[in-house]
Amino acid sequence: SAPPHINRAGTGDVFCFFTGVWDWEHAHERGTCEPRWPYDARLAAHSLTLAEAALAGRTAIRDLTPEGISLIVDAFQWGGASYHGAGWCPRHIEGVEHFIFYALEARTGIKFLHGQAVCLGLIAGAMMHDKRVQELREAIAEFGVDIRPQAMGLTWDAVDATLIDLSAFVRRTALPYGIAHDFQVDRDFLDRFRRFVEGY
Repeated sequence: SAPPHINRAGTGDVFCFFTGVWDWEHAHERGTCEPRWPYDARLAAHSLTLAEAALAGRTAIRDLTPEGISLIVDAFQWGGASYHGAGWCPRHIEGVEHFIFYALEARTGIKFLHGQAVCLGLIAGAMMHDKRVQELREAIAEFGVDIRPQAMGLTWDAVDATLIDLSAFVRRTALPYGIAHDFQVDRDFLDRFRRFVEGY
């Protein structure tokens, strides 16, 4: 019974399983995982299975059919239960996309519709990883989730400044190691990101 746009925006907290796992793999490959959260292939695989199911069922989610609602709820149940069950490990359920969201909040003081801002971070994060950008952007557009900064009370200048500072931000705030620590945001990246966001 929630407003449809809120339910659809909630897919940001499902698709973030992709970027969360990619971040965890990035850290694992470099030997930079936190000792308390060593890479767990089982957790990662189950998160990816749920994210893939949501991506495959995106028409049902768009239409908010019982199947679509179940896809979102199943992922949320896993996220919460596995976070607790794995010793408060967030690595398989969030990563760079949430770090961008946190950085935007810290910079602007704006209180966002959570999933909407996470979806913006998702596309930037997928671009940093160079994985499945087009597919994820098309799905977000199909849901009707407007991730243009102006739809969230943001300016592109604020978004650009946040992304340029992201590597420093994740270090200042001691966030888990991932692509944000290593990726160098430059003007070319910002221009490509803007085209991806505005082009749908």
